[in-house]
Amino acid sequence: MADICNVPFSGHGSPDAGAAQRDFERFFNLIPDLACIVSTDGYFKMVNPAWETTLGYTHEEVMSTPMLEFIHPDDLEQTLSEIAKQSRTYRTKHFVNRYRCKDGSYRIFDWTTTFNRDDSTRFGVAKDITEQRQWEERLQKAKDAAEGANRSKSEFLANMSHEIRTPMNGVIGLTDLALDTDLTAEQREYLEGVKTSANSLLRILNDILDFSKIEAGKLEFEAIEFDLRQTVEAMLNLLGVRAAAKNLELACELGPDVPSRVLGDPGRLRQILVNLTGNAIKFTEHGGVMIRVERLPDSAEEVELHFSVKDTGIGIPLSKQRHVFSAFAQADSSSTRTFGGTGLGLTISSQLVSMMGGRIWLESEEGTGSTFHFTVRLGGVRAPRIEAQPDPGPRHTEEGQPRLRFLVVEDNVVNRLVATRLIEKRNHTVSTAANGREALEMLEREQFDCVLMDVQMPVLDGLEATAAIRNRDRDFGGHLPIIAMTAHAMAGDLERCLAAGMDAYLTKPIQAAALFATVERVLGARHSSFRTTQVVMQRSF
Repeated sequence: MADICNVPFSGHGSPDAGAAQRDFERFFNLIPDLACIVSTDGYFKMVNPAWETTLGYTHEEVMSTPMLEFIHPDDLEQTLSEIAKQSRTYRTKHFVNRYRCKDGSYRIFDWTTTFNRDDSTRFGVAKDITEQRQWEERLQKAKDAAEGANRSKSEFLANMSHEIRTPMNGVIGLTDLALDTDLTAEQREYLEGVKTSANSLLRILNDILDFSKIEAGKLEFEAIEFDLRQTVEAMLNLLGVRAAAKNLELACELGPDVPSRVLGDPGRLRQILVNLTGNAIKFTEHGGVMIRVERLPDSAEEVELHFSVKDTGIGIPLSKQRHVFSAFAQADSSSTRTFGGTGLGLTISSQLVSMMGGRIWLESEEGTGSTFHFTVRLGGVRAPRIEAQPDPGPRHTEEGQPRLRFLVVEDNVVNRLVATRLIEKRNHTVSTAANGREALEMLEREQFDCVLMDVQMPVLDGLEATAAIRNRDRDFGGHLPIIAMTAHAMAGDLERCLAAGMDAYLTKPIQAAALFATVERVLGARHSSFRTTQVVMQRSF
């Protein structure tokens, strides 16, 4: 083996140079990774046995071949650059390159090298990271495949949402319109059954979509000021009919220190309460359901509330209680179970509670009922300072309000009919178009006060049609209000509609109350006729 360069040794006394050389070589040969010393002419001065076991060359083959000839051609420039930097800075360098094996294959090495100023030789140790890189590549491919599958799932869910919501819009809309006509008692009973079934199917769809959004981490929350008592009352009004149909008492008690106005997402809070209270009603045949809300100790910036939903129903066996918050799980999973449902309601509620900074738990005894508890953290709202306002005097409803002209752009015939009849019942006029191109042609000939635009249509979709309308607005001035009507309900749909230039967004099936509340908000004070018909609208639908 060739002589090594001068290596300074320190210690007590002056050891024999030959002994020091032998000790160094013994240590050098024990290194499991590639180790080498390279002279100024580019040949190796010393290599350890790992070269032979890793690359397959003999010691003589390595020593008689210039170092650069082992390096992969694509890595040569980078390696020379690192060597040049080290020659200028004398610093330890770290870099990765590929070395050729005797069988023609290449292995990947992570190098740590240093430079000896005394004789310009270089010391290097290289860790074989070939398997690590291969695993990283496999993991990346698996990650890409999983992300692709997740995108495919999201696209499937979006399409499923669209395909189900589109006919559901027709079923619910036409049923509402039929219920607003003169009917016999038998006809009304049948149609009420149709509406109840359609709404049940819609709740199942919403549960599946919410669960998928939670899994994908795309569930979004609002942070708005809302009236807590009104939110709870709205839930009670919604479920009161179901409780009354079973002769159950449904009551609610709010603690005296529970604030009226808080900051958070009223829709998600209502969703939790509807899930828990709806379950309580479903599993209770006698007695009732009691909801309590109390305030826990909190800070000035936050309001922590404790909700409990207590029923006198069948209860849940202790062995089943730890599974009730799992996806698709129910206390009775047999094929002959009395109670239906997807088993997603409690899972979604548990996730929502967690996202709202709280926790959920259960107290139950089989045969005596259950109590579901949950806490949430909401933002506190400072009471506004009330200033005296001048009395505006008595309010008068303006007579002779002009009828508004709507353009409904929708490719589905039934959905066009539903939207048309809802609007005409408010004494406004409607024109229809089957796609975006027809809508643009009609806008060239006629003027409209508002456009209800479906998003997914043939020929020209709603986003493209909206972009064309906004271009026309910029060229000729003005702003035509456009409200999106879409069967998509996935994360990002609202953003895409607003980015395209739409003013608002409605998810199918379209509810009359939501439709006209949105129209009123978009059109504003220019058309007060919507405000004067709002109460009638809520009573009818």
